[in-house]
Amino acid sequence: SRDVENDVQKALDKGIDTDLNQAIAKINPIVPLQLDAPLTNLTADFSALDVSITSQLFTLNSRGCVYDTSDTHACSEPAPPLAPIQTVPKMLSITLSPYVVNSGAASAFRMNQLEYLLTAADVSSLAVNPLNTDSMNGFCPDLIHYPNRNMTVLVTATSVPAMQIDPTAGDQPKAAIAADVELAFSMPANNGTNATIDAFTLGCGLRAEAVAWLTGEVVHGNISLLSCNLTLKETHYEPFLTSYANETINTLMKLMIAKVNKDIGKGLSLPTDEDVSLVNSSLVAVGDATLQ
Repeated sequence: SRDVENDVQKALDKGIDTDLNQAIAKINPIVPLQLDAPLTNLTADFSALDVSITSQLFTLNSRGCVYDTSDTHACSEPAPPLAPIQTVPKMLSITLSPYVVNSGAASAFRMNQLEYLLTAADVSSLAVNPLNTDSMNGFCPDLIHYPNRNMTVLVTATSVPAMQIDPTAGDQPKAAIAADVELAFSMPANNGTNATIDAFTLGCGLRAEAVAWLTGEVVHGNISLLSCNLTLKETHYEPFLTSYANETINTLMKLMIAKVNKDIGKGLSLPTDEDVSLVNSSLVAVGDATLQ
């Protein structure tokens, strides 16, 4: 009877192997992220690198790289090794490395895609418009000579944003984000044309926190601003009182992050076959971000 039991188990294992391989073959591992501008070209590559199947465990290692489709150097470096998979009472466990997010940030940075333009339309819901010269003459007194002009600010990353996952977080993994950004302010020349005047440029050492969670087959995220360490890089109007600009600049940075959150709030759909659904899964952090 022991031989019969072993034969049955082998047959079952072989059938499971065949079904899993057929399911993997039907999955499209290249997933466009469908984000809004400027990140419209970002794509995730979950191509399988190797597959291991035992009687109790099915393991699939994938490339896990996010890239801009115009970037010829994307995914050129190998992903770092992942933390060991821990035994958990879950049907599915997927380990996600910070490399997945950081590779996308690096690719978008190389392609000059990490920039956002904030205009008066983005602050229309606020009681006081922080992008109006009347709101800024407290720290840039010369702007009093340019009353009631709506300004624009171009926010551009000047370094690749870096993410570090907190392994002590619970079922909603947290990550610290650090980036250097530049804020270039301009205003209308008010001469009946579309000409603009460069006003001043600030640097910001940005620190933020990201939280991720799983709903079905979709990974969602949200970013919140922690701090923005300001420096004056250039101004055409003096004096410029940087220390008095913190409140206004923090308001603008929170608005920019809100635009990002609206985009990433759509979530990243994990590549699965239409006949496969994720059951009993959650998102936790164990060394690296681990989807279980």
